[in-house]
Amino acid sequence: MAIDLVAPPWTEQDFARAVEALDPHDAVDRAELVSFLDERHAVHRQRGAAAVGRMRGWTLLALAKAPLRGDEVMFVLEELQSGRTAYELACAARALRGVASPTPAMAGLVLRAASNLRATDDHVDLTRYGGLADDGTDAPTAMDALMDTLAWLCTTVPGTAGVLASALRSDDPPLSPGQRDRVERCLAHGLPEPQDHPLACCTSDADWSGLRRSCSEASISTDAITFEDQDGNPVGYANFFRGGPTVVVFFYTRCNNAGKCSLSVSKLARIQRLLADKGLAQVIQTAAITYDPDYDLAPRLRGYAESRGMCMDARNRVMRTTAGADELHAHFQLGVNFIDSIVNRHRIEAFVVDARGRISASFVRLQWNEEDVVAEAVAVVDRAAQADSHESVTHEPDGNTSTPTRRSRLQAWLAPPIYLGMALLPKCPICGATYLSLSGILALPHLDGIYWMMPALMVLTIVNLAGLGWLARATRDWRGLALGWLGATVTLGCGIALEQPAGLYGGIAISLIGCLAARPRRGRPCTVR
Repeated sequence: MAIDLVAPPWTEQDFARAVEALDPHDAVDRAELVSFLDERHAVHRQRGAAAVGRMRGWTLLALAKAPLRGDEVMFVLEELQSGRTAYELACAARALRGVASPTPAMAGLVLRAASNLRATDDHVDLTRYGGLADDGTDAPTAMDALMDTLAWLCTTVPGTAGVLASALRSDDPPLSPGQRDRVERCLAHGLPEPQDHPLACCTSDADWSGLRRSCSEASISTDAITFEDQDGNPVGYANFFRGGPTVVVFFYTRCNNAGKCSLSVSKLARIQRLLADKGLAQVIQTAAITYDPDYDLAPRLRGYAESRGMCMDARNRVMRTTAGADELHAHFQLGVNFIDSIVNRHRIEAFVVDARGRISASFVRLQWNEEDVVAEAVAVVDRAAQADSHESVTHEPDGNTSTPTRRSRLQAWLAPPIYLGMALLPKCPICGATYLSLSGILALPHLDGIYWMMPALMVLTIVNLAGLGWLARATRDWRGLALGWLGATVTLGCGIALEQPAGLYGGIAISLIGCLAARPRRGRPCTVR
């Protein structure tokens, strides 16, 4: 049954009747139902978040009339993990009983839903769209639906008791005393715990990572995509994402679900610490990109990220799109929809992007494990290293591997002096001024009457310090400026005022070290907290 949900007018009641008319046992109708759960579907546009939640809950109930398999289960698990409203959680709990192959670990997600529901539980009627219960009725609550599903798991799936007992001992997730009593009653009537069941313990919602790997070439042009980072600096997609592997998460600061955006950015900060611990902070970049660029301006982005422990520098940025938003959404296939410019629904999304700007791995819907994301990023680095190694070796026509060519040997000999020259020569106007001023200071000791040329020396010193200060502010690396001040103090104090040649040359040497320390470098090491 094909339904045109784009054609107006479509009220929620129209949608509810259309869902009821679809047969979940028919392959075509079932595909239509599953499409309604995609955040990007046209039916969700220009609707409030509460309306989208009601529509998704009603769709889950319809799908669960037939056994749920494959990716359909992910939608149910997503609601249990990050849902917050009574109706959505009750629908997800009821739909979980339609899973074709339930596992004990699903009990952990039901407990997570119970913890999320502590402040929002309400009476619901799952036979009616929206779940509104008539006044004066004894309709069950969303917590009742969760406990019924937990009891079903206990009496149906061996190994569930081990998961529940472990959760009660660790109080993770935290439950109220009343909730703990209800879970213990479920345990009392559940299946006996098998001694050798592989899922009897150590099972959690981490069993579903939402990981998808992709090795295909990017089909969307990213050249038109530009950003502004947390400091107001313009950033091009090609300039940033094609400089090395990058871990990317999407969020927005107005998100009121702490289990989505806030948690994702906090976990990205933990990824930064993991990369630093593994010595990979200069190899793998991180980026957080907002869904809401009109509201999330640079100061708001910086404050949000800092409060969640993120480190920000040239290799680790928080950004908003200034051009090419449609291309960005198409490139990452973002699961988000809007009412005007405000997000009304989005999924959890994290990606690993390779050095060519292509998506190598994605983690969507369910919260991801930081170690898993880092492992995927390291795999990208390893594959790139293997490719570089393969390209650096030539092959003879008969297929035998040969030694490096004469050109390769010449490049090896020329590389060190070239890199040294690149490191020492100035690469921007301000840096050039710093180098020229230093050259003037170095020449002064060879002039007659040096100790009477204080005005010229003061001008050169001020130019030198101004250049170092500009670079320090741009890179947030203050070592060069500190050494410049020390060198100027020694040069003017000991060398000029006290007329000590050793002080003059010592101060010049310290100034030279300061200039080298302050030269622009890509990706200053990030200080993680």
